[in-house]
Amino acid sequence: MNYTEKYHLPQWEENDRVLREDFNQMCAGMEGGLLETGQAAQEMLEKGLFRAAYNQYQLMSVTESWPRHLGACFRDFAERDGSGISGSLILDGKRWIANSEQMLTNQMLLDTMTCSGGFTSTEDSVKIRFTAPYAGVLNSIRADGGYENPNGSVGAYTARLRNLTTGVEESVYKGDLKIKNNTSGAAVYFFVYMVLHAKQRYELEIKLDKYDFTPKFSIDPKSTGILVVKCAESGESYTHYNFSDDIPSQGVLALVHYDTWGEGNSITVSWPNEEEEYEPTLVRQITDRHGRRVYEAEFRIRREVPGPGQVRFNFRCVPNGEISVYEWGAVLI
Repeated sequence: MNYTEKYHLPQWEENDRVLREDFNQMCAGMEGGLLETGQAAQEMLEKGLFRAAYNQYQLMSVTESWPRHLGACFRDFAERDGSGISGSLILDGKRWIANSEQMLTNQMLLDTMTCSGGFTSTEDSVKIRFTAPYAGVLNSIRADGGYENPNGSVGAYTARLRNLTTGVEESVYKGDLKIKNNTSGAAVYFFVYMVLHAKQRYELEIKLDKYDFTPKFSIDPKSTGILVVKCAESGESYTHYNFSDDIPSQGVLALVHYDTWGEGNSITVSWPNEEEEYEPTLVRQITDRHGRRVYEAEFRIRREVPGPGQVRFNFRCVPNGEISVYEWGAVLI
């Protein structure tokens, strides 16, 4: 008995015996081949659909005005989205989630604070050193004194936060001074909006960049109330999106751009009234379109998504852990 060249199917000659076993073996082989081919085709189709969904997400992220569409959502905290994440603090360009063992207070920072330099006719910067025992956000610093500003000029400053424990410059903030005319005995506020990690020693430098007035103010580390600190203790937050599509989908691609502090923090995706949560399929480090080095968690979820339905993103921090979320979104498959 001969066989076909490509699929090895039997070819009977005129004098060959035709046996049931040969037919059964041929059919079993055909079924196995069809099954294997179907699975391979399904895998290739899924890969192509997830690739198309990923590219659609990236297209949404750079499009100012997205036309009417179904089965896709995108949230960017750096630009056009003012929505929040439950249990998070709203910072410039991100939402910050932390699980602090204790609330960080102004006094905790003041107890370890030293200050050098000042803002005078001969000095244009100060350096402040302190230790943060718990995680928190340094919102602003107050300088006391006065200034001569007959022209009503507006000053500009740059604040740089350096982690002395790790040797890394963690944050830079540029702001404007809210000053008027000549005054004495007044307070000047430097807003910085900087995240402080637990058990880290810091140096904060504030430098006047632009000013044509005469400053006469300083920062006194022994003065109470010179700092404004915000905290987040919950350690667990979530956000969600409601898809209005009536047609069920066969899967979803979800993406989160984030940064993290501490080992063991987690981001998962789930659906309402279901206990199962999905871990990221892969996590990569990228440079996003704002020039930030962030992590990108990609979820490739192969399951039926009811229409209409809701996708939920869950954020959990370990003790003293933090997650900063920059953007998130999902595309139905």
